[in-house]
Amino acid sequence: MRVQFSPALATFILGAALAAAVQTPSHPAMERLLEAPNSAPLAPAARAARFFGPQVVVAGLEAAQRANHEHMVPFTVIREYELFSGEDKEPKGTVIAEVHFQPPTTKTWEITKTSGDERAERAVKDVLEREVKYANDGKIAIAREHHDFRYLGTGEADHCLCYILQLIPKHEDSNLLRGQIWVDRDTYLIHRFEGGPAKSPSWWIKDLKLFTCYSGLGGI
Repeated sequence: MRVQFSPALATFILGAALAAAVQTPSHPAMERLLEAPNSAPLAPAARAARFFGPQVVVAGLEAAQRANHEHMVPFTVIREYELFSGEDKEPKGTVIAEVHFQPPTTKTWEITKTSGDERAERAVKDVLEREVKYANDGKIAIAREHHDFRYLGTGEADHCLCYILQLIPKHEDSNLLRGQIWVDRDTYLIHRFEGGPAKSPSWWIKDLKLFTCYSGLGGI
């Protein structure tokens, strides 16, 4: 089976660390590391080539996530999950769930509507229970502690210039991500993620793909 999320949904793994991505100020020190003294401004591709691998961008990414924790506000996300079997075009089951976050690390959930195959609800419960456990850890979601990074170039997400990094999990863990992230060049916040978990969060789920976009709204 595979699970598909509607485009506006926050992902279960990113959880509190990314779901309330506060638009923090840029990091001038990080920008300076990408420029040579007394040199003319560099094109994005040339700027990217000036640092040794993605270390500078990743350091900014980790700092931005830590800053987000300091500005978190309570929020509720309504999610729609769809469960598919094989290559079916129509979902076998649909689940609507509300996820509530209370800073700094408390997350709760409730399923408000289900239809179709009862396995859909079982799979979603497995996913949400893991998400709550991960939120309680209070750790930043994307960090060198658990991921390796590979620089892929630059691109745009939400009309912002971004560095594109490949995430390579160091462990087969359902709380870790495998895929690509678009990191804002100025704020070092993640605008977009495409990929999936390093390991399925539930034995009910064979193929879980996540496509998530983030933008600023009301200070978060």
